Amino acid sequence: LNTQIGAVNLGINGQKIETMLANAATKIDPLYMSTGVSKSIVICWGGSNDLAVFGRSDTDVYNDIVSYCSGRKAAGFKVIVLTIMPRKDCTAGEETYRLSVNASIRANWATFADALVDVAADTRLDDFNDATYFYTDKIHLIDAGYAVVASLINDAIEALV
Repeated sequence: LNTQIGAVNLGINGQKIETMLANAATKIDPLYMSTGVSKSIVICWGGSNDLAVFGRSDTDVYNDIVSYCSGRKAAGFKVIVLTIMPRKDCTAGEETYRLSVNASIRANWATFADALVDVAADTRLDDFNDATYFYTDKIHLIDAGYAVVASLINDAIEALV
């Protein structure tokens, strides 16, 4: 990975994209750096909890992802959006919503983001039963899974800078 890239991880376990959107203007936008760096980049990886835990609709989740990304672009950031990975605790309806959100992201990302990292399409991350990458809860990644995501994000960052 590129050692010239500095990162601030503001991800919060269990957080909804709805909450990320509500907090972005005060928690994310002040981190924008217009000087001293080649690019300020935001990674948007949300929606899983909204669908599987909080029962939100695909339309609401997708619209919040678009609003979050569009707002960060308006603040000056380059934005990388990630798709939503499968998880064991999704009902059939929630899985349908996840697939719908991902299809919308894939079809439209260029209208609200600068890059797409399609983690849900990566064959290493598409099966929550794979203990090589997923924790025993079959929802969260272990270090090897996060290494895959980090590598994919690093490639997207390299393409933007």
